Amino acid sequence: MRGPVPGALLILDGESEAPTVLDGNFDEDWDCLRLEPVLHHGRRGRHKIEIILTEDCEEHGTPFYLAAIITD
Repeated sequence: MRGPVPGALLILDGESEAPTVLDGNFDEDWDCLRLEPVLHHGRRGRHKIEIILTEDCEEHGTPFYLAAIITD
């Protein structure tokens, strides 16, 4: 594991008042994949996801990494 890593905010459907924090910094010393639920029992249809980096990747030396966006 290399860290620290930059964080990000996920904004769903333009609701910037309630962003989801995406943070890849863990206490574990092994590779950890975290699933962060964003929409529970929401309306079916098209949604807009915006991801905003909250820190400079160059400053951390490790890039922000988003493994997947899972939908059903």
